[in-house]
Amino acid sequence: ERTRPQHRPHSLRPLRGGMSWRGSKPAVAASAAPSVDAALEDLFTRLAEQTSSDQVNHKKALKLSDEILKLSPADPDAVACKAVALVELARYDDAAQCCAGAPGNHLAFERAYSLYRANDLKGALDVLDQGVGSGEATFRDKKLRAQLLYRHGRAAESVTIYQELFTSHADQVAGLPTMATNLAAAVVSAGQSADLKAVLQKLKISPKASFELAFNFSCGLIDTGALTDAADYLSLAKRLGHETLLDEEDMSALEIEDELLPIAVQAAHVASLVGNKEDAAEGYRVALALTNATDAAAQAVAANNLAALVGPRGGGGGDACKRVEKLMVADGTFVDAVARFMSEAQRRVVLKNRAVALMHGNHLDKCRQSLAALKALPRDSGDGAAAATLVEAALFMREREPDKAEALLAALVQDTIAGAEEVREAQLMRAQIAASAGEYVKAIAALAAIPEIAATPARVATLVALHELAGNAEGADAVLDEMMAAGSAGGAPPEVLLRVAERKLQQGRAAEAAAIYADIVGSRSAVAGGPDEDDRNAALAGVVAAKCADGDMLGAESVANTLFVALVTALGTGAAPDADDLEQTLPASVVARAAEVARKLGRKRSEARGGAGGDANDAKPKKRRRKKNTILPKGFDAANPGPPPDPERWLPLRERSTYRGKRKKVNVRGAQGAANMSTDLKGKEFSGGAGGVGGGGATDKGKAPEGMGAAMEKLMAGKQGKKKGGKR
Repeated sequence: ERTRPQHRPHSLRPLRGGMSWRGSKPAVAASAAPSVDAALEDLFTRLAEQTSSDQVNHKKALKLSDEILKLSPADPDAVACKAVALVELARYDDAAQCCAGAPGNHLAFERAYSLYRANDLKGALDVLDQGVGSGEATFRDKKLRAQLLYRHGRAAESVTIYQELFTSHADQVAGLPTMATNLAAAVVSAGQSADLKAVLQKLKISPKASFELAFNFSCGLIDTGALTDAADYLSLAKRLGHETLLDEEDMSALEIEDELLPIAVQAAHVASLVGNKEDAAEGYRVALALTNATDAAAQAVAANNLAALVGPRGGGGGDACKRVEKLMVADGTFVDAVARFMSEAQRRVVLKNRAVALMHGNHLDKCRQSLAALKALPRDSGDGAAAATLVEAALFMREREPDKAEALLAALVQDTIAGAEEVREAQLMRAQIAASAGEYVKAIAALAAIPEIAATPARVATLVALHELAGNAEGADAVLDEMMAAGSAGGAPPEVLLRVAERKLQQGRAAEAAAIYADIVGSRSAVAGGPDEDDRNAALAGVVAAKCADGDMLGAESVANTLFVALVTALGTGAAPDADDLEQTLPASVVARAAEVARKLGRKRSEARGGAGGDANDAKPKKRRRKKNTILPKGFDAANPGPPPDPERWLPLRERSTYRGKRKKVNVRGAQGAANMSTDLKGKEFSGGAGGVGGGGATDKGKAPEGMGAAMEKLMAGKQGKKKGGKR
């Protein structure tokens, strides 16, 4: 869902003429010191000089007012001067506090205006009601009330007050050209855009009187669907704005672009509505690229619309989502610079879109914060609670809790305050949840409870499919028959007729299917919704299938020839297409998609070569890579290089082809005491030579060979030692 820049009314100007001071010696008590009288008289004289000059110094006026209040704390003129100085210095909270401390209600209007500029709309309305009391409201009271009601979302009441001001205070309204701008903004916000032209004509006001009024008038044209006229009035508003701001305000080019930013964002919105999505996206990107913009609300709308148009992964969509996040505070509400100038309807749309984006990004905690801020919006300014309920139900489905989602949606359907659009979306979500859970009967009941879509082909097709999934063929037929009967007077939609004929053909009722197909082919109605050439060709193909099923092959061949001629005529080639070529030809949608992808890739390559937005021919030549010189070892002789280096020298030892592994050390063990054998005897003993013990030579058993030690002699003599070991 997208929103557009708000219908910008001019806010009430600060009360420059509201300061009052004493032009003569103030009245003080008789017992006061003469020095106090002289000091007060001097301070009031200096304050009068500051406020009566062309260049009012509000800081000095505030300082003088504070000095007067130190000497005379309850002086009403000094309090009034201090309050107005604080308003002029944009210290609205301090101004409201100052007015609250004034005796009586003679500063009620100033306090209400300070609260209004501090974005405390409800508090301002309450103060204004208390200040007027039972007395008659003045012109400025009514004007402020109308502006407060507009900002609070009660636009219809605001329109009533503005029309009363134009009637009963015509002289005062004539000197304020911004009143017509505010009236137009209130009319559009109240949903009375169709009456805007008549309202202005009754007051004898031209929508071309100012660029602000032309902008608001274009907003009304957008609501009524007159997009071409809206684009023309936006162009007019842009031209008038340039002339006015350049000639009368003497602004620079950057200041003019900043002031006309809402017009640029609105023009991009109109481009998206007429289908020029690329122009719309480019317009939003240009608006977001404006640095040091003072209209944060317009940039917030541009960021929201761009993200909704191209998606988070589209060109600039991710940056747009980040831009929206920068405009939020921790509790999910907007920063003051945005909240002050954004309407309640715009807040609702932006918060809903942000919650959906956060849910898909799996930022569930931030999503719930955004939903809480959405529910906190006043229900009379747009059902933010209903929109939050829909997103919350989707959040429960994402967390695999369909029961909680169904309970929320059921409560929303029973809510008497919820709008018809929210109730319809809730019923559609309930049908989807039930169908995904296999509860087809429940899904059918949810769809049947939406009267707004009763005659749409999509609903009929969905109900037929659900009845078939539920195994209720009679119910599917009943839905189709009901649709046929409902459209018997003006004719049922061709999509429904084709579905009915297809179902009858599946049931073996070929004659009835052929009759329905023939009616579609013979229908030449020029009314909207009638069969087009594609529908008639599909019906001809159905006639061929029905005649084949009925056994009428000659009739089927005749109709097939007619269909073939129609297809050749539609191709415009004058010759019959080759069947093999048709099988190898890609569908038109696939070809169009491939062309779009190729165009995007070509643009990216062009930007990579020539810079963003530059021509590939103007790209800088690619630098050739310099070849590095080979670094030789120190003392290397090129004439006698020696053996080539091992090509595997960079590999670990275990990975080289010459690696054989480490050989295990073999410890040769003999009998006990064999450690003192001579090397000569060891060779004989274990090599199998003659005379060895192991060789079975001529040595007698028990007689030790020569050269053996005393230990071996003792061993061979039969003196066996004890075995080492543990317990037996």
